Amino acid sequence: MWPIILLAIYGGGVWYSARKADRIYSGSQRWVVSALWPVLLASNQQFRQNLRRPLNK
Repeated sequence: MWPIILLAIYGGGVWYSARKADRIYSGSQRWVVSALWPVLLASNQQFRQNLRRPLNK
């Protein structure tokens, strides 16, 4: 059961960060940043600040 929950959390994070990364990156760069969201969330303050900014679409 735990692997499914962790996979769902990871997938949700990829989806959410892909929406946010769309402002700065395009194409495959967006998906690389999105796939690395747990590492970037833990280590990069600018990434955390960008996630908190609202989408202006």
